[in-house]
Amino acid sequence: MELSGDISDTDNEFGSISRIQRIQLRRSQIQRDKIRRLLFDSSSEDESESESPGGSTNPEPIVQFPNVTPSDEKSVLENSGSCNMVLISIDGLDGKDPFLACNGLELPGPVRRFSFKPGRIVGADATDEGIRGVATELLELGMESINIMHSQEPVDTALVFIASDLGGSVLKQALVEASQNPKYSQVLQSTALLIFFGTPHRSHPSCQWNHMLLELLYKQSTSLLGSWIPAQIQRLSAFHEVLATNFSTFLRSNTLDILSFYQEELEPNIYDILIPKNAAILDDPREIAIGLHRPHAHLGKFYTPEDQRFLISKLSDAKISTSPSILRV
Repeated sequence: MELSGDISDTDNEFGSISRIQRIQLRRSQIQRDKIRRLLFDSSSEDESESESPGGSTNPEPIVQFPNVTPSDEKSVLENSGSCNMVLISIDGLDGKDPFLACNGLELPGPVRRFSFKPGRIVGADATDEGIRGVATELLELGMESINIMHSQEPVDTALVFIASDLGGSVLKQALVEASQNPKYSQVLQSTALLIFFGTPHRSHPSCQWNHMLLELLYKQSTSLLGSWIPAQIQRLSAFHEVLATNFSTFLRSNTLDILSFYQEELEPNIYDILIPKNAAILDDPREIAIGLHRPHAHLGKFYTPEDQRFLISKLSDAKISTSPSILRV
């Protein structure tokens, strides 16, 4: 199966934008600063909002990936057992598919995209119930995927969920619900791997919920902003605090493999760090945390053969773990 996506960097360099664009950019920054003063102590915010010019559109290989040779990759694919796999890709706040594999990468199963209106998560009329409703729809897609695969071949199906930023919050809410609702127990039992791209998992003294969520809203949301922002950010912060506790409890009772990708801070840092490492990792024993020096929107793009072999290896491991001949531990 092939996935394709535009991996070009569409950000303008400041040296090439027009005077009118500069004025518009400045007005946007002023508006953001006003909102921040309503939410935070203005003395705590003094950061640059622009990316430095000259950033590379093709980041270096993910050097943190363990080495997987082509022969190893072929071996795990050939011995993955009698099992189907479905990859479910969950949109982030920008409404784009986060999982963009490059160069004709062959995956061990079809990819189904789960889209939702970002305004149901954070917007003028957004509510906690709206988030739970999106999570339930994700579970329904999981059930449908299992049933479709089983109708084609009556064997077990491994589900792999791939999510970007607040799409990961939807995923975590869905798994918590599945653990509490017998209707979706099959989704939970079939889930073999979770992949998060820049999802805020927890707050930290250096990155509180309201700071992170506001940054995501300004940098990733495509909706019109307005006076509803302060109240919605406070609501969403409280929701995430509860969700962090609930998902931590969930992980103690359920064994899942997890890949958490985060933006790595390097000097000089040419990209805005939306979700810092301390917030983007779960610190779960089964988690592999991988830092990438690239924009938030590029975390789900696997550029090099080394990156792609690592991904195939982890997907194959997940497929093996769901095979009836393998005992999961």
